[in-house]
Amino acid sequence: MSDFLNTFMAVFTGTTGIYAIPVVIYMIGLCGILRKSGIRPWWAFVPCVRDFMLARCAGRIKEGRALLVLEVILIVMRLVGKYIVIGKFALSVAAVILALILIQLIFLIRIVSGLVKVYGRSRWWIPLFVFGSFIATPIWGFSPAFQPKVQADSLQKQELEAEIKESMRHTWWTDFVYSLRRSTDYFMFKGDWKSLPIAVAITAIVASIARTDFFYTMEGTIKGSLALTCIAIWNGSFNSIQTISREKKKLREMKKDGMHISSFLVSTMIYQIMLCLLQTFLTMYTCSLIGMDFPDEGVIITSSMVEIGVTMFLITLAADMVCLTISALVRDTVAAMTVMPFVLVIQLVFSGSVINVSVWSDTISKYTISNYGVKCIAAQADYNNNPMVMAWDILVDLRESRVGTVINIGESMDRLQDESIPGIAAIRAMDVGKVFTIGEVREMVDSSDAINAFLDKDLDIDLTVGEIIDMLRDEENHPFVKSLREQTVGKIFTIGEIRDMINATDAMKSVRDKKILWGIVSVGDALDLALSIFQDTEIDITFKVGDILDKFLSMGDLVANRDKKPFEGLTVRKILEKAHVYSLLDNMGEVKIDATFNVGKLIDSILSIKTLQNMRDKDLDLTMSIGQIIDLVGEQRVHDFLVQSTTTAMQVPEYERTSENIARYWRILFFYFLGFAAAACAVIAVELSFVKKDPRPATGFSADVTVAEDLIPDAPAKPEPPAEPEKKKPVRKKKTEDKQ
Repeated sequence: MSDFLNTFMAVFTGTTGIYAIPVVIYMIGLCGILRKSGIRPWWAFVPCVRDFMLARCAGRIKEGRALLVLEVILIVMRLVGKYIVIGKFALSVAAVILALILIQLIFLIRIVSGLVKVYGRSRWWIPLFVFGSFIATPIWGFSPAFQPKVQADSLQKQELEAEIKESMRHTWWTDFVYSLRRSTDYFMFKGDWKSLPIAVAITAIVASIARTDFFYTMEGTIKGSLALTCIAIWNGSFNSIQTISREKKKLREMKKDGMHISSFLVSTMIYQIMLCLLQTFLTMYTCSLIGMDFPDEGVIITSSMVEIGVTMFLITLAADMVCLTISALVRDTVAAMTVMPFVLVIQLVFSGSVINVSVWSDTISKYTISNYGVKCIAAQADYNNNPMVMAWDILVDLRESRVGTVINIGESMDRLQDESIPGIAAIRAMDVGKVFTIGEVREMVDSSDAINAFLDKDLDIDLTVGEIIDMLRDEENHPFVKSLREQTVGKIFTIGEIRDMINATDAMKSVRDKKILWGIVSVGDALDLALSIFQDTEIDITFKVGDILDKFLSMGDLVANRDKKPFEGLTVRKILEKAHVYSLLDNMGEVKIDATFNVGKLIDSILSIKTLQNMRDKDLDLTMSIGQIIDLVGEQRVHDFLVQSTTTAMQVPEYERTSENIARYWRILFFYFLGFAAAACAVIAVELSFVKKDPRPATGFSADVTVAEDLIPDAPAKPEPPAEPEKKKPVRKKKTEDKQ
């Protein structure tokens, strides 16, 4: 806010801080001087123009125009100097500013000398007026002793008459100067200057809304590009929509008097270009004050703000020429202002950006200024490299919305088994799955990054041998250990069962038929005979797990290695390798696994589960809020997926931030300017070509004195003295003679 106030004070008073007080006193005193000369006092508070109005009071309008231009240049240089680093050229720029100030001082001295003459005062007032204006102006403005001999309007008319006498014949240069001066007078006195504060106001409103996501998101960038384009088209349209239509009658009179058409056209073009340039500067400067965050560097020009400013200037200029052509075609200003809204609507609707045009209207869109203006600014704002967040924002707004339905479990189960429904029958008839070999399964597992990451993840079992021993002995704090220790393992076997197990071994099979006892009895027969006597005898081979653990945990090797960590760095892959799982899978690589199944049979087997059958009468609520679904999947994952997918889908090659793209759009906009400028000139030339020159000798601008006078603001009307009553003549009576 402080930067804005400092900038405002620098433009309004030419300085900041306590140094602005003398300037304010000068403006207050100037109000009185302007009022005495018949000029509205509030002009004293308008930057740059206040000195021009002082020049009108002094009868030095030429010097006033020059001083106005110098003031504008100095203000622009001060403002630009705050945002552009001059570097090694600082000395040169300072020299230029000093030279301009000296020239400004010379013109000011000439204006004050004229003012001294008008007021009939001594020349000793000139140095005080130049170097201490805050002292002189209040005295001249509010003292009754200081009164001008001639009003400002009379001085201006005298100057016009003097110029007319100096130029008694038409030349191209005199026509050009006169036309340019007339355009300047329209700017000063007939309201053309209002286009500048209007441009600032519109920019401030639009930029404050568009700046939030401009240059940050795709949708924000395209909306901001359209907003800046509309500002430029609006400015250019209002600049010229009445320029020709309001002057047609005067142009015909001037053409009859011998005016050069080309001089008028050139002066009009120069005036419109300067007006568009000034509007563009104010627009971009207002955007920076509002806080629009332009990229650090441009593509063609180092400063992206200047680069976008070039685009804005070309758009404004092209729109200016379009409306200048319309102004030349229509009869009067009313018709021009009636047509202009249609031009603005067409430019907005067929811009091809925010509003999607249909296929048939795409051809029209290719011939609009807004289409190429939006594309150029979007490319400069790097549209394609910004994220598209609209889909995510919509999803966030719908977090509380619920999706899904409530179904009856029994009805759903019946529908899944009803083959009369075509869709259900087709699904039930499907055979899904595949016959895999164990080798194929292993290849799929080995190629999975997720599974490999799981297999190689450290199990992080940070236990020592001593801690494991203590845990297996601590029955009080570990219920699982207590139940484990109380379990018994083993079995009660009979001698007959033991005999059958021995006979089933390969070792026994190899020696069973071997003869012993002098070749009379075989080993198998002898074993059967010996064990058959006690085959029903039971042998108890059961024991408690706790007893085994106590014996195992009391082994000397375990006690000596209590501090070792046997599971340090242990992974699932190491466990599988120690268990020889991989070698087993290699040996079984050709074994097939039938993973095929019929969907209908699978559904029937699932639905036959008793638990599901008992739930047939219940309703199942399958509704969830979108927020719950987002939380279930993961908010960040949903956000990244939506942004990435929509950004990729919404990229446009015409919005690529390349120098070729931007240069191409600049050329197109420049050709629009040239084309419509030529069209406007052609219409004016053709229309004035039918006006015949007055055969009487040219008298310079004598016919146009009233033209210039009608641009001068009306002075306060002086009351006319009351008319004297007419004296009535005495009525003479006729003498009548009575003739007898």
